[in-house]
Amino acid sequence: MSSLIQVATQYRSLRFCNIAEELEQLVSRAEANELTYLQFAEELVTYEPDLFIVYTENAYPENLYSKNRGLVIKLSYWIN
Repeated sequence: MSSLIQVATQYRSLRFCNIAEELEQLVSRAEANELTYLQFAEELVTYEPDLFIVYTENAYPENLYSKNRGLVIKLSYWIN
């Protein structure tokens, strides 16, 4: 099984069906336009409009050293 098919299968298991269906075209377009990883991530979000990716960082108030950091992915969907 090719890498692209494996990744598409993983997206389907996460219920990102639109991304899974268009993955080959998205990757081809990203390669042709030489998109950065961030630009490619932004492109993916347009196919799943209820997907939010947020970077978060908590710091100690005394010295502002980072306590922890995180990348949070939130998916909102409606059940009809």
